[in-house]
Amino acid sequence: MQKKWLILLLMMFGIGVMAVMAQDDATTFRVWSPIDTLTADWVEVTNDDDEDILALELTIEGHHTDACELELMIEQASYENNIDIQVYRELSPAMTCLRDDTPFETTIILDVPLSEIPSHITINDQVWQVTLSEGDTISTDDLPTFEEMTLVTAV
Repeated sequence: MQKKWLILLLMMFGIGVMAVMAQDDATTFRVWSPIDTLTADWVEVTNDDDEDILALELTIEGHHTDACELELMIEQASYENNIDIQVYRELSPAMTCLRDDTPFETTIILDVPLSEIPSHITINDQVWQVTLSEGDTISTDDLPTFEEMTLVTAV
């Protein structure tokens, strides 16, 4: 009889360990939120050579469609004619959130030289056209403007 209880106890323990391991495998999924506005400012930053340089700081404003208070994650990748920025949160499948528009704001400093600022920036699959002022030099008085592009599916 004790042997049966020991086997049953070991089976229950094994099932519990497997359930915890399965939960760890799929703990979160990414949720992207709509971006409402994109603005820029020049900021002075120190590069790897300890030189002060001008960089473009983007202020991204958007909203979540829920009231979950989770950390905002940011990934940035640069391509020849585009910078791709992903702003998202990681939610657990077991999480429940109230439906409520919740605004957010975050800033990102672009890690590209000013002379290589691309003509488009993609944020969460929304494309923004970047317009820089005309001229030979970039001044802190000249900030780029952004216009959200409307994309259509090719037929």
